[in-house]
Amino acid sequence: MLPPLPASLIRTIVPLVVGWLIALPVTPWLLTVAGVGSDQAAAWLGGIVTTVLATAWYLLGRVLEVYVRPRLGWLLGLAQQPTYPPPAPRHAKS
Repeated sequence: MLPPLPASLIRTIVPLVVGWLIALPVTPWLLTVAGVGSDQAAAWLGGIVTTVLATAWYLLGRVLEVYVRPRLGWLLGLAQQPTYPPPAPRHAKS
């Protein structure tokens, strides 16, 4: 079992990488369909497409993990939800 920080980092980074990889072929296609060819539009659209796809991948992974089968958490890079220890009690200042 991984500590919480590495587990949460893996489960955050994997959807971002997947979103970026899926956006690589999708963005040029969208630019062609839209008839836009500027570099600025490509960069702007690439960022938006990557963000949308990464968010969709994360949501898909979480929904499948929670409602279908916990092992499907591998879609997020790790089939283990991070567990955090309870916070230490605070001492009152005197």
